Amino acid sequence: MPWYIGGDFNSVLSEAKKRGEFNRVSIRNFNSFVLRMWVADIPTLGTYYTWSNNRINGLWACLDRFLVSPWILSWFPKLSQRGFPITLSSKLLRSTSREPGVVKKGVRSFFEGHFQNAPWKRPIITGQNLKSLLEVDKANLEHPFLEEEVWKAVRGCDGNKASGPDGLNLNFIKANWDLIKKDFMNFMHGFHEDRSLVRELNKTFITLILKCEKPRSIKDFRPISLVGSMYKVLAKVLANHIKNVMDSVIGETQVAFVKNRQILG
Repeated sequence: MPWYIGGDFNSVLSEAKKRGEFNRVSIRNFNSFVLRMWVADIPTLGTYYTWSNNRINGLWACLDRFLVSPWILSWFPKLSQRGFPITLSSKLLRSTSREPGVVKKGVRSFFEGHFQNAPWKRPIITGQNLKSLLEVDKANLEHPFLEEEVWKAVRGCDGNKASGPDGLNLNFIKANWDLIKKDFMNFMHGFHEDRSLVRELNKTFITLILKCEKPRSIKDFRPISLVGSMYKVLAKVLANHIKNVMDSVIGETQVAFVKNRQILG
């Protein structure tokens, strides 16, 4: 199993990583440890020396390191560790902050990494023996949106959910449908003809909700997306279109996608 070790090792791997006096026994012991653990040193960028005894003509050394399994370097040949100025590196791994900007960046980084599908991990679809639709099903799938089906989608949406960036929830649209349905249908027909959306229409508010009563870390929160009402209705209409042909395109192992089907027999 790949693994890594990081921290202040209080030793160096070679004389080149230290300026001033050095202890050959300590270097030899550290190299022996690296060989036994079968790890490799990650190349350093930026500040090279991470420790000093703060004396004139004193000692400088590269003590703060990350050691990883060798095959990690073969997977990521450009992998490197960045050296920080000595005044910044102390206790950096244990640092905390209450600055909103720092916290915001940390939260975003955590959830981006949590939900990101890394390119080298993406599944490959072979494309063999895929089902295809009949011409009549294709026509039904692509027909222009009808007012009746749009109104059905509006009525099927929960009107009490928080509004998105447009400031409108579904209760407003339901209550004023007779007044706004013409504009709404113009939007739906425009999407059907152009097959594109204004970028702003897909903007969302993202907020965090608690997963437990007393959160202690970012893992105790779950992000939710507050989508605009128009986008929500459009997505529901498209889903209803697809629902009508779902049985024709899924395989026997994909019955979980069909409403009222049981995964287990």
